[in-house]
Amino acid sequence: MTTIEATINSSVIHDIELMQALLELLHREEIALLADNFTEIEGLANLKSDVIFKLQKSSENRLSAFSSLSQNQLGDSFPVWVENQADQAMANSWADLMSLTSKAKEINTTNGLLLNQLVSRNQRLLGFFKGDNQENLYGPDGLNAYKSARQTIKG
Repeated sequence: MTTIEATINSSVIHDIELMQALLELLHREEIALLADNFTEIEGLANLKSDVIFKLQKSSENRLSAFSSLSQNQLGDSFPVWVENQADQAMANSWADLMSLTSKAKEINTTNGLLLNQLVSRNQRLLGFFKGDNQENLYGPDGLNAYKSARQTIKG
């Protein structure tokens, strides 16, 4: 294994560790979103940003090392190059990283949906408290109750 290949391999292994940290943060974020823990959500956003920044820098360094290989070593793309390496450990590490990345994407999508629901709910509540709109809500007895800033009309 050349020095460049070793650099790329260590970069992929480092990214696996970073991606595992990101997955942990995403799981914590999901729990905080379900619990409406906005203080925790805010703190996790900063931590996620730090990990994502580190992943970006590592990816840039890895691609820079990859581009320094001779033209006949490059092949079609980085994933193809990794698959064609004699070192199966590098291919396995790359597959692990791609799997973790896929899981992170799924959890992030779920968290985005949860966050959108919270924002929507909070906007409705804020509008209700400000008296900006009239909403059809259910009263304590299960009947429709139209609420405005001034009164409740049961129907």
